[in-house]
Amino acid sequence: MSSRSKMYQVTAKSPVLIETEDGNAISYPSGKCFNASPLNQHVVRLMRINAIREVSAREIPNTGSSR
Repeated sequence: MSSRSKMYQVTAKSPVLIETEDGNAISYPSGKCFNASPLNQHVVRLMRINAIREVSAREIPNTGSSR
């Protein structure tokens, strides 16, 4: 991965689909957090339409993520 991954949260009411670098596609439901490259074309498109948001470092302990 050429860039560091960031944490995102789904803000859309319906699930979103993110394709990983290895070609797998993962569906994330509303409210779910996930890590992805900010250069991922799916992340760029979903950020543009406000379907996901970047989670700040300050919020990470409160997201319920087990990482």
